[in-house]
Amino acid sequence: MATLSFHVTKNIQCGEGGAFLTRHEPLAERAHILREKGTNRRAFLNGAVDKYTWVDIGSSFLAPDYVAAFLIAQLEDYESIQTKRRFVWDSYATQLVDWAGNVGATLPTVPDYAQHTSHLFWLTLAKPEQRENFMKFLHERGIGTTFHYQSLAHSPAGKKFGWTDGTPIADLVADTLVRLPISVEMTESMVQQVVSAVLEWTP
Repeated sequence: MATLSFHVTKNIQCGEGGAFLTRHEPLAERAHILREKGTNRRAFLNGAVDKYTWVDIGSSFLAPDYVAAFLIAQLEDYESIQTKRRFVWDSYATQLVDWAGNVGATLPTVPDYAQHTSHLFWLTLAKPEQRENFMKFLHERGIGTTFHYQSLAHSPAGKKFGWTDGTPIADLVADTLVRLPISVEMTESMVQQVVSAVLEWTP
């Protein structure tokens, strides 16, 4: 089994929603029942039964037609979307590597056997106290940045349900990580504006 998210923040998106993937026919059959409010309505529509009824637990997971149409258009344009996002990601990765070494920042690494998804481009600064200064510096130059998830161990749910003696690495990453802008709308000049602003920053 696998799942995909089509949330508005993803490369391919339709606002909300996702996909369930499996090659296991019994799991696929049950998934159809779960998404149809626990009924065997799909079997009825396919002519396998003369009427449908409730056969399991379930809920309404069906996407409206207009949402599906929006998603189909995105899927049809997948290669173009990924190419544009990959250009932005690769531009950051190649043009900021020397800067990162000079200021003690860390950039994403991609193993030889893998490809990045061009979803997010992040960097981590050497010290937590540098992040606010870095983000303010870029903001003053018209560059929007953000941080990412905070450590789960320190969240209310993490404290309630988790068991840990401490998460120092997760805490440090959460306090030093910054995401640079990446989208299909970014032109080469916009990418260079971001790169130039980052290159100007020093701790």
